Amino acid sequence: MCSWIKGICTKMSASFGQSRQLSGDVVAIEVSGNGKTFKVHKNLLCDKVPVFAAMFKGNFQEASTGLAKLPEDDEKAFEYFIGWLYRGALDPTTDCGHLLNLYGFAKKYDLVSLMDLTIDTMIKYLVAANILLTGFDVDHIYRITHEK
Repeated sequence: MCSWIKGICTKMSASFGQSRQLSGDVVAIEVSGNGKTFKVHKNLLCDKVPVFAAMFKGNFQEASTGLAKLPEDDEKAFEYFIGWLYRGALDPTTDCGHLLNLYGFAKKYDLVSLMDLTIDTMIKYLVAANILLTGFDVDHIYRITHEK
């Protein structure tokens, strides 16, 4: 097969996979315990995050109700997670606190690629802005990345 045909087939295959991920059921995820609910395509969420696949496709209450409650997770971190989930990228930010919380969220759900992207994004911002982390920042990082 010609290389250009192979390239087209690869792109079409990826496009069909993405179409499947963005079709079908939508699930609701309530974050922070304040009633803020996010609607997410179930196939996309479950394909990228094994914990959510177990929740929404297993023998758990979430599978029958289509609703997961994450009262301990940060709302802004979840918003950044949704951006990454759909676009594979992070929205630009100048708030390292949100990125630190996103890193903690990614670690909690074992999302190594999101952890890497979050750290890369934070380092690029800190270097460009010539900012050093404070003792508070380091303490916060420690608290969100270690077992309680």
